[in-house]
Amino acid sequence: MCDQILATDQNFDFAKINTQTNTSDLFDIFYSRNFIPTITKPTRITPSSTTIIDNIYVKGNNNF
Repeated sequence: MCDQILATDQNFDFAKINTQTNTSDLFDIFYSRNFIPTITKPTRITPSSTTIIDNIYVKGNNNF
């Protein structure tokens, strides 16, 4: 069970965390507050791109 769950509707693509400063900054903010992303693989796949924009974070015991 988790202490906290944070589900968001963001347009931050964590597949581009290494190339988009805003995305990297947001990830660092969540991570510094012990929120860990539960979705780490692309949730939208097309012939020309992949995205990870369905973001859900958990804090606490990560046995979800």
